[in-house]
Amino acid sequence: MRWLDTQDADSYLDTIGMRIDSWNRLAYVDAGNETQPYWQNYQAPKDAQSLFSFALHVAGWLPKGP
Repeated sequence: MRWLDTQDADSYLDTIGMRIDSWNRLAYVDAGNETQPYWQNYQAPKDAQSLFSFALHVAGWLPKGP
């Protein structure tokens, strides 16, 4: 086993259309405009009931599996 540098990793990832970006994250090659984030930030509620409801909503985004 050996460590991969960014160029080696990019050569492997290129086969699936991805690369390592400037922040060492996985990124799609065709992402185009790098100023747009790949995620959305949400402000979590401060009270317990709203936080619980928010957590249920976020958990609904996860795929169902065994």
